[in-house]
Amino acid sequence: MMIAFGAGLAWLTLDLARAEQTTRVAMRQKLGYAQGALEGLTLGRFDLVLTNTVQLRDFGQTNAFSVTRNVVLGSEPMKGVG
Repeated sequence: MMIAFGAGLAWLTLDLARAEQTTRVAMRQKLGYAQGALEGLTLGRFDLVLTNTVQLRDFGQTNAFSVTRNVVLGSEPMKGVG
């Protein structure tokens, strides 16, 4: 019984670490798009703003919540919105 519990706990820990790594990579990509849009606004390069905001919008349209299995991010509406 303890061996099965230990194996299950190890599997869960490995699965959570993988999900955290996936979330980290996705958030870094999202940050890059936001930085590009801000840089475009700062420099007056509106082509850069357009490119990065479209990528940021498309990123939000993906299944990132189901891929990362982060139920906290997708479960509660933002306060003050809607």
